Amino acid sequence: MIDRKKLGNRLQILDLVRVVAALSVVLYHYLYRGWMSDGLSDVDFNQYDGFFKYGYLGVQLFFMISGFLVTMSSDGRSWQGFVIGRVARLYPAYWVCLLVTMLFIYSIDDGRFYVSGLDALANLTMISKLFGVVFVDGAYWTLIYELVFYFWVFILLLTTVCSLLTLIGFMLFLSCIAFLFNYSGVFSIIYGGEFICYFAAGVCFYEMYKGNRSPVLIAVLLFSIGLTVMQVTGQAMMKNTNIGSSLNIGVSLLIVSVFYAFFLLLAFGLFDNFRFRYAAVLGGVSYPCYLLHQNIGYIVFNKYNGVVGDFTLLAAVLFVLLGLSYFIFKFIEPPIAQFIFKIGRKILK
Repeated sequence: MIDRKKLGNRLQILDLVRVVAALSVVLYHYLYRGWMSDGLSDVDFNQYDGFFKYGYLGVQLFFMISGFLVTMSSDGRSWQGFVIGRVARLYPAYWVCLLVTMLFIYSIDDGRFYVSGLDALANLTMISKLFGVVFVDGAYWTLIYELVFYFWVFILLLTTVCSLLTLIGFMLFLSCIAFLFNYSGVFSIIYGGEFICYFAAGVCFYEMYKGNRSPVLIAVLLFSIGLTVMQVTGQAMMKNTNIGSSLNIGVSLLIVSVFYAFFLLLAFGLFDNFRFRYAAVLGGVSYPCYLLHQNIGYIVFNKYNGVVGDFTLLAAVLFVLLGLSYFIFKFIEPPIAQFIFKIGRKILK
């Protein structure tokens, strides 16, 4: 059985890691990606080329956290409880952040990030891109992978046809085949595409946390590590080629290796006694922060470029972003989530 007290302490460290992942992606987009290609941002921060150009790897860290926490949240839970919990966790902040982003687009955007009202409505589903509808914010692409993982966990809770480890192993196999044949079409989303290895690693580390040391688990974890090397290498090469990045593949692999090392230490109990008073707040703020940051930041940069210094503008945007994220987390998200819980329990009872 899981020691829930120990698990609660571990969750505090994961909340802090969420913040690290979110801010790394934010700073990657602001300091590097925005001006590097596609004319997203007019502010180039003296053509920044520092460590945060690797901040995109925060997405991989997010996926590993999800693999761990979603497996934990589904452990011993009914499919009804899992579905309600996931919807209440993901959608309230998403809907609010989508609305806030649209307000910025229709008020101060110069036209670069225009999205029609109908497309914005389609975005409410969180999977609009699957139907050919552009995302309101480019950062939303990761949510599809989250939902796919949730879907397969839901199927297993509903049918108990096999263990999650078995399913994850099969999905890793499909991803490996796709890599070998250079396939990245729309159907790859069904098995998690190139990013399934990170969810798989999270699942494995949670199972290790529970005390599982089976050969199957070790095999799946090693499989995920192998695919991780392939994914990190391929993504860095793609960014260097397509958007002119100057990424060192060795550095990218080292950063992701640190992610794996952290989760290994977590699984073996090295963070059991970690406590931080504001961990839950920081973890809660990280999700709306991620959802809000990209296009709103670019829009503000483009609007006020030259009015103040680049880094002064960056500091102002980060201050507003974090303040708005906290407000959504603290005051807007909870009542909507409570309403979803209430309605969901009536519908799925």
